[in-house]
Amino acid sequence: MIKSKYLLIITSITILIVLFPVRGCLQENPRGKYMGQEPPGMKPEIFAPGFISVDGSELNSVFTPDGKEFYYAVSSGRKHTIKYTKQVNGVWINPETAPFSGVFSDVDISISYDGEKCFFGSNRPVTTGGKRLTGRSNLWMIERQGDGWGEPVHLKYGINDGRHQNYPCPAANGNLYFQSEREGCLSKETDIYMAEWKNGKYLEPVNLGPNINSIYKEGDVLIAPDESWIIISVSGSPECIGSGDFFISFRNDDGSWAKRIHMGEEINTKTIEFCPMLSPDRKYLLYSSQDHISWVDIGIIEKYRPKSSSTGEIRGPYLGQEPPGLTPEIFAPGIISTNDTERSSWFSEDGNTFIFSRWGGDRTGIFITEQVNGIWSKPERFPHMDPEYDGDFLLSPDGDKLVFSSQRPLETGGKKLRNCYIYLMEKKDNKWQKPVRLGPEVNSGMHDSYPCLTADHTLYFFSRRSGGHGKADTYRAKLLNGRYSSVENVGYPLNTEYIDLDAFVAPDESYMILCSDRPGGYGKEDLYISFKQMSGKWTEPVNMGKEFNSSGSEWIPYVTPDGKYLFFTSNKKFDKSAGMEKAPGNGKRNIFWVDAGVIEKFRPEKGK
Repeated sequence: MIKSKYLLIITSITILIVLFPVRGCLQENPRGKYMGQEPPGMKPEIFAPGFISVDGSELNSVFTPDGKEFYYAVSSGRKHTIKYTKQVNGVWINPETAPFSGVFSDVDISISYDGEKCFFGSNRPVTTGGKRLTGRSNLWMIERQGDGWGEPVHLKYGINDGRHQNYPCPAANGNLYFQSEREGCLSKETDIYMAEWKNGKYLEPVNLGPNINSIYKEGDVLIAPDESWIIISVSGSPECIGSGDFFISFRNDDGSWAKRIHMGEEINTKTIEFCPMLSPDRKYLLYSSQDHISWVDIGIIEKYRPKSSSTGEIRGPYLGQEPPGLTPEIFAPGIISTNDTERSSWFSEDGNTFIFSRWGGDRTGIFITEQVNGIWSKPERFPHMDPEYDGDFLLSPDGDKLVFSSQRPLETGGKKLRNCYIYLMEKKDNKWQKPVRLGPEVNSGMHDSYPCLTADHTLYFFSRRSGGHGKADTYRAKLLNGRYSSVENVGYPLNTEYIDLDAFVAPDESYMILCSDRPGGYGKEDLYISFKQMSGKWTEPVNMGKEFNSSGSEWIPYVTPDGKYLFFTSNKKFDKSAGMEKAPGNGKRNIFWVDAGVIEKFRPEKGK
């Protein structure tokens, strides 16, 4: 922890509410994941106002890996106390002082990724009966014992050298990063050090060098689980806009650290930012700002990540792309969206697998690329898929089933079909099995396509079969005893006398995004959204507006399994005013993405 933060004046709650959006203070103990908080986007928000962030004295924070316990520190003058809350029968109990804290000044808590060790800084006596430390902290560790923690142990192995050490942060492999004012610092105060965990003990701590440390004060540190990036709080630098700002550095191909980069005004303010920590699902950055706890989507770091390695390889989440806001953007221009035609796409929930389809001569087919050690592999053809016949696809939310439409012959040696049939592939023992054509209940022979699976493997698809409302309708089939049967038309208002197709249905079937040429649209085929009511009926589909829909066509929507981004395909054409007239594939079919938070814009108010 940066020492100067002990002296900060508590900012008034009025100012906090003005500076940060608050979704409403909690009136009773919260329930559920993240204490019932709606996850933030790319704009920082106060975490759990009224329950955790209460009076401006709260600082560093961390969840246990299962997300069911939450530890944080509160400040009272120069003394800090670690408090915690946990879920009991789904309800978060009122925060209490942690069993190992309360007597001395304890702060800067972190928990190992396996949940078995807890680290923190303290001024408690190093030896039994000794005096508490004055003007400095040392690092302590506690091991998990059942549902609780054992006794704090003073860290050895050269980590505590008699000087000030604080803010310990472990990597997934056990390496420990922390701030220290030991001899050899580039700063006159504290630098960031790393102690490697090897053969059951820590090796001598190593200064991270001039690309991380400087003549200015380096304080609190967050290391990525795989050590591929690092965030530090720095004070005194001319680049800082406040008394302490966040900087970030990414690991080079040779293992060295790149020059640190100031993280800008998206996260840094004119006061202080410190105590960074990662949420247990690694999706959000929690940190302290203006003496309260804030959080923000971890995607905020992608703006600063190098887009390729020194060898030209693509690096980082979402193929190195900076996440979009609430306005759709072309996804990975020149990498995925090209001058060929791109259609379907899918990201795995962990973000390490991307599958997409492309039409373009010998580049036609369904492809898969995977992120290994931070680098994306060269796209390869998906197993068992034939580029001549196979088309639109989607995977089940758990990623173990893939459904697709195909014009492959019904018999070996037969001719390519005019209409599509729906096929299913399953993953067993981490290998994809050969596709199986679904039965006649689903496949009518009258063009059945764009299948979508929900969490319980209910199948939605569109069909041009007779008996529908229009030229193409959306249908639904339940999985019973391992077989899809009881196919039913989802009916009005989802289906009309016009074309209604390419429906993506949320895993819990709470909403549907579909493509339609019904009157009142902006182009040939537009995206619409409908929500399922408590009665089980669907609301009238609402056009998603000119931000999504163009004078051309928009199709093939889906929301990533983590619920964070909405992808779709469009052939919209950009003009010079958009500054993208030379974008890859301009006017052809490209893949677009947008923050899925935009869905909330269309959700009906309760009771309506």
